[in-house]
Amino acid sequence: MAVAARESMERSMTRLRHNYGEGERQHGVRRNA
Repeated sequence: MAVAARESMERSMTRLRHNYGEGERQHGVRRNA
């Protein structure tokens, strides 16, 4: 149970980090353009 919860949290954190990175890259391009 605890292992499944930890794996679920890891997946959600990875997704959040990926989405944040995508947004930062887009904003950076727009800001530099």
